[in-house]
Amino acid sequence: MSKEEKIAANRARARRNRSESGTTTPASDNAAANSSGNKEKKTVASLRYPSTKLDKSDDYLKIEIFDFTPPGLDFASRPDGKQLLRLRTSDEAQKTGLNDLRGTIILPIPEGIVDSNSASWEAGGLNPIAQGIVAASNAFLSGAEKNANVIESAGAMLGTVSGMVKTVLETSGPSAQKIVSGYTAGLVANALAGSNVGAVVGRSNGIALNPNQQLLFNSTVGRTFQFGWDIVPRNKKESDEVKQIIRTLKINMAATRDATETVSGVFLKSPKVFKLQYMHGAGPHPFLNRFKIMALTGMAVNYTGSNTYATYDDGTPVHMQLTLGFSELTAIYSGDYEGVGGVGY
Repeated sequence: MSKEEKIAANRARARRNRSESGTTTPASDNAAANSSGNKEKKTVASLRYPSTKLDKSDDYLKIEIFDFTPPGLDFASRPDGKQLLRLRTSDEAQKTGLNDLRGTIILPIPEGIVDSNSASWEAGGLNPIAQGIVAASNAFLSGAEKNANVIESAGAMLGTVSGMVKTVLETSGPSAQKIVSGYTAGLVANALAGSNVGAVVGRSNGIALNPNQQLLFNSTVGRTFQFGWDIVPRNKKESDEVKQIIRTLKINMAATRDATETVSGVFLKSPKVFKLQYMHGAGPHPFLNRFKIMALTGMAVNYTGSNTYATYDDGTPVHMQLTLGFSELTAIYSGDYEGVGGVGY
């Protein structure tokens, strides 16, 4: 079959499917008005694909759209009654913005759903000599707080380190004495020429200090999610709904030129943020993971899902593939699991 014949067959099959699928009611005027470029209303109509009635046992993904609320600064009351200036967390800020819903999109549960949690740990080490210097430095800092004479405190610190090195040299064997000598030479070389201390010890003695290495917590890691759907509109209503869903997502993930400032176009207003939730009937899914408020960071629409260009009479592609990438605004902390059902986040 030639390419032209294949396209014609796809179009014929599409027309037959549309005629067999029932209603051809157009999308609501509300949805069209809310997605009409700069004149869109603040409240976006509820959109859904596919256009089927949801049963109490149906599972689906609900996407709600809200304005982004910057964390900003806040005041907290201290026990003595004074006000303390503090930085609000993004979680606190977004909760205040969830009172003004901008729109809702309902989609099927995508295939291959995965949640991945991670934390950043890095290997850290502290050899015995460096550990002794750190201990002496801490003693110096503590002494400096109590003693106004910083010079005397610094001298005491140097004396502590000198005494530690002397003790090692007097009580240890030749190998340990070589290590201390090489380490000291390495410190001098590092100060003068930027040489690596460990390299000097290794070159001098062919041995290395035990770094007492262990993993140390470094930072939290935010989560990202990738979702994909095959979109096959079965009738005119679904075609219009799909078009509005794609348009609404594109509009709300884009920044806005802020025309309220003195000089128009100097500042950009943040895109909308999204609250995602796996649903089971009218309530949250009892098992699947929860999400924090997220930003839509990537969106791709393939209008030739079957690798062949084919459309209905109104130009709607027969088969599309929608891919969305989300990133949570904040990382997950242990306290976030309190009061959260299912597997948590």
